[in-house]
Amino acid sequence: MKYIAIGLIFIVISIVVKFFPNVISGYNTLSQNERQSSAKRGFPKFFSFILCMMGVASILSYLISIWLDTPSIAKNALVISVLIGAITIVVSGKLLISNNNS
Repeated sequence: MKYIAIGLIFIVISIVVKFFPNVISGYNTLSQNERQSSAKRGFPKFFSFILCMMGVASILSYLISIWLDTPSIAKNALVISVLIGAITIVVSGKLLISNNNS
C-alpha cells in the first residue's frame, strides 16, 4: 500500500510542478534568459512528465507484485524508476536549460 501512496505523491508533485515551476530546486536561481529558454524548450513540462511516470511506475509495479504474489517487484521497480527518473531529469534538464544552442 505504501507504493501506491508514494506513486500518488509523485503524481501530485508533478501536477504542482506543471502549474508552479518555481518549486523546482534551483529554478529560481536561473537567470531570466535561462528561465525563458528552459520554458521555451519545455523543461517544466518534461520535469512534470517524468515525475508522473515515476508515480505511475510505482503504482503499476505494486499492482503487478500483488498479481504475481512477489512483493519484491514493487520495491525494486520503485528504486529503479526513481534512479532512472532522477538521472533523466538531471542530464536532459541540463540540456534543456543550457543557453548554448539558442
